[in-house]
Amino acid sequence: TIDLELAGKHAEAIAIVDTGRGKLTMDRIRNLVSTLTSLQQARLVSDAADVNWAAQRLRIAASLTVQMAGALGWWAVAQSRDQILRLGASDARERTTNAKLLAEAEQREQLSDQLRHSQKMEAIGQLTGGVAHDFNNMLAVVIGSLNLLKRRLAKGETDYMRFIDGALDGAARAATLTHRLLAFSRQQPLAPTALDPNKMVAGMAEILGRTLGEQIRLETR
Repeated sequence: TIDLELAGKHAEAIAIVDTGRGKLTMDRIRNLVSTLTSLQQARLVSDAADVNWAAQRLRIAASLTVQMAGALGWWAVAQSRDQILRLGASDARERTTNAKLLAEAEQREQLSDQLRHSQKMEAIGQLTGGVAHDFNNMLAVVIGSLNLLKRRLAKGETDYMRFIDGALDGAARAATLTHRLLAFSRQQPLAPTALDPNKMVAGMAEILGRTLGEQIRLETR
């Protein structure tokens, strides 16, 4: 998944994340680690029982001959000590391996969270860019109309109502967009009104085109 993301294949990486295979794999790993731990504990118990039985046989042999018991005793102690040391080293290696597996699992989960967060931020950035572009166009209408109105008034001309109407129209559009954004962020229901679907789709096409970016072609019907 990380390799696909680094290669720029966002869709394929998201498809793998959405399948949940990562979580299923980590659940299997945890089950395997738990099974390995249980088997190792059972092995340690069995080995301890074997050591106890060996010690008992040594005690029986010691009752027959002191000299042979002493020799066998030293040999048994040395063998038992080596076996315990080997078992301890094996257990330490398995614990280290289990710790590494758990650390890798946690790191993969963190990388998955970072990937999802980056995708959310990318989507928010695209939407913000589209909204900012719309606001800029509306402000351009308002400012342009006011500048033209200022020039007409400076010249003493009286034909200036259309510039006032243009500025008011741009400001009204900006206010409507602000109201919709606030209602969306607060999850408020908008007041239902009659509308023309053709005009609505045509009006949405412009902002959708700027929001989606140049790499996507948008057609409206």
